[in-house]
Amino acid sequence: MITRGGWFVFDRFSGSRSSSSNTNGGSGGSGSGRVAVVVVVVVVVVVVVVVVVVAVVVAILVVVVVVVVIVVIVVVEVVVVVVVVVVV
Repeated sequence: MITRGGWFVFDRFSGSRSSSSNTNGGSGGSGSGRVAVVVVVVVVVVVVVVVVVVAVVVAILVVVVVVVVIVVIVVVEVVVVVVVVVVV
């Protein structure tokens, strides 16, 4: 049923269904089972990609915050040194 417009793997499996009927798990639900596996794999890949992108964004934000804090500390120290030198 999914030989036209479907995945190449499905076409190949459906073409050799008679010779490998033990691995297909029957003729009725084998195609939908493979579709479900493909959907699950796609969902898992999308979730992993989203998690990696979020982790990279969070890491970049943490680096930016650390750099900003270091710059603020250096600027405050320079201002304090200049004020002390001018006052003294």
